[in-house]
Amino acid sequence: MKLNEFIWMPYSDSRDDYRDHIAKAAIDENWGLDYRYMYDYIRDNFEIAQKQGKVKEHPQKKYCLFRAGTLVTREGEPITVLGTANQQSGKEPYVYKTVFTRPRFCVRLGNDEFPETPPAAPEYDPPPYFADYKLVYNFVHYLDDHEHRVEERFPKLTPHQRFLCIYAALELAHKRGTQAAVSQWYCDRNADEGGYQWLLPLFITSENLSEKPDFVATLGPDDDYKEYNVRTLLPPEYAYGHARAVSGRDPQFRTWA
Repeated sequence: MKLNEFIWMPYSDSRDDYRDHIAKAAIDENWGLDYRYMYDYIRDNFEIAQKQGKVKEHPQKKYCLFRAGTLVTREGEPITVLGTANQQSGKEPYVYKTVFTRPRFCVRLGNDEFPETPPAAPEYDPPPYFADYKLVYNFVHYLDDHEHRVEERFPKLTPHQRFLCIYAALELAHKRGTQAAVSQWYCDRNADEGGYQWLLPLFITSENLSEKPDFVATLGPDDDYKEYNVRTLLPPEYAYGHARAVSGRDPQFRTWA
């Protein structure tokens, strides 16, 4: 189940923005303008936790609890999201209430009190990257549909030269993918659930892997045919949110934001 089907979360212009609560509780980091990366992080981690049975619901559906991914406070305490039963019929089962930052807490609903502890955090288990898989391209999408992205990055190159640069960068990145590829969790808009994909950083204007890449390619695996479908090319900051959701301990993508 997707986050927006399970619980109503306040919008960014709300005085009670859940992302602001979580960002202030967690160890300080860059969550982007208007917490754009936080949105992907919470959504993706909820989906993973739901698949792993780590979203806790009261037996009578009075409230729900789930971890804000693997985020912790400065003191190392878990961050837990509380949702209470939605009183509006036909809407999401729950509405956001608050966050807890303690290993033990009490959910108070009217005169009732429910002692609780945080549910387990989601666990990440991306598949291995297979450098022997074939890359399947859609250059019309990269170079025509989103021509402005590549042209803006390489304004002095001809369309053919841009094609050669992207093609060579993809092939090189794929060959060293076991070291360079970064996992992400992604759910297509019309899909019922998400899954792991891969992100390949493309270094064209610089060979320094500690710098921000020129583009990041998203790869969807097709294990039946042993292929990676290169779906699109993104500016690095566009790819950061979904990578951060499942690759928090990998410093490689930190330059993308």
